[in-house]
Amino acid sequence: MKGMILDKPSSLDIEGSLASVEVLRENEPTKEDATADYLFIPDSESTLPINLEVPIFMEAGYFDLFHNQPQGYVYCELAASPIGQKWLAILEKDEAKKGVLRIHRDIDGKDAYPRICGDLFALVDVFGDVADLHVRTSTEQHLPTHVIALVKFVNGAMAHLEYTSADKEELYFDWSGFKTIIEFDSKELTSPPGTNHYFPLAYTVEHIVKAARKMNEERYAKWQELGRRMREGGVKA
Repeated sequence: MKGMILDKPSSLDIEGSLASVEVLRENEPTKEDATADYLFIPDSESTLPINLEVPIFMEAGYFDLFHNQPQGYVYCELAASPIGQKWLAILEKDEAKKGVLRIHRDIDGKDAYPRICGDLFALVDVFGDVADLHVRTSTEQHLPTHVIALVKFVNGAMAHLEYTSADKEELYFDWSGFKTIIEFDSKELTSPPGTNHYFPLAYTVEHIVKAARKMNEERYAKWQELGRRMREGGVKA
């Protein structure tokens, strides 16, 4: 076995992955003798083997649970998705990286903060640390719920991130830079024939391995600080 993957069930595109994947079923004990290349543990809160020698790839939402794993690697939805890797690569080539980014996501789940933190975590690798952050949240009495984050990065780039609770996940973003304009709308996409992947950011094992970063205390400290600022409504660094 080459590694374990911790993520939401809808996120991993098993059929599209070149590597073989075995899914750990609910209430099944974590096993180290899987014959597939990777063991997929969806929505895991189980205890992982302490001396596990294979790498553990986890979506950022699991960072708090398993950040002390010696073979741990963390990745974010945006950075792991095929479309995300394409437009992040375009932004990387933009030397100035100054402009305005707009992201609107319809997300499944009441707590949007881990998803927003994950998106910001991916954007920090492109634009640098968050210099200024303001967060507004609608009341839970009024559905659907909304979370809006206004972000200014240390390089001067700005982002408007909006998240709405919904039954089906959707993603829209556009980047307006000095020399580059990018736009994407998942509502214009259809699922490939023979698949059940409606999640617009679904990714393969190969995309995960490419996007994953080795976990360390410095990276985890940044994740914690970003989460704290998010929940406090956003404050300056």
